Amino acid sequence: MKFVKEISSGGLKVPAAALKLSGFDDGISPELHTMPGAVVVLQSRMTAMDLIHTMESLLRLHDELLAHLFLRCGTCEGCESDCPVDPEALSASVPLPDSVREAAGIPEGAKLGVCVDEEKGTVTIYKADYDHDLSDVPPHILELLVCGGICLAGLEECLMEDEVIYGD
Repeated sequence: MKFVKEISSGGLKVPAAALKLSGFDDGISPELHTMPGAVVVLQSRMTAMDLIHTMESLLRLHDELLAHLFLRCGTCEGCESDCPVDPEALSASVPLPDSVREAAGIPEGAKLGVCVDEEKGTVTIYKADYDHDLSDVPPHILELLVCGGICLAGLEECLMEDEVIYGD
């Protein structure tokens, strides 16, 4: 079950009904785990079976989040040999010397775009107009998405457009 709560100046308060539905005992203090994009509240004392039920619940949440990506990005069906994204090529890069980057006014860590002029035989490197792309996805998550059949071109579009795909 999902509860949407506003964060007030006093912080976030977990409704008693949510704690009761989750099986929290009155005498056991909850344990908060903070991580990028989430706060997970766990019982601070659990039996092996409690732990297994908690793991199963977190896996269900994982699947729901994965479904949001799947619905927005689509599948890679029909583009297996013509897929515009090659996961192996993501790790390939050409380093840009700091002096060149600084001379061009490109901030450190900025994404770079490349334009090739085959007639002139030149390559132009410029600061890209986006902050994230597939190279920012941790390799183990990228492998999970590829195995799940999520279209990497669709995912990269979401990343580059910084599009909200969950919630409102």
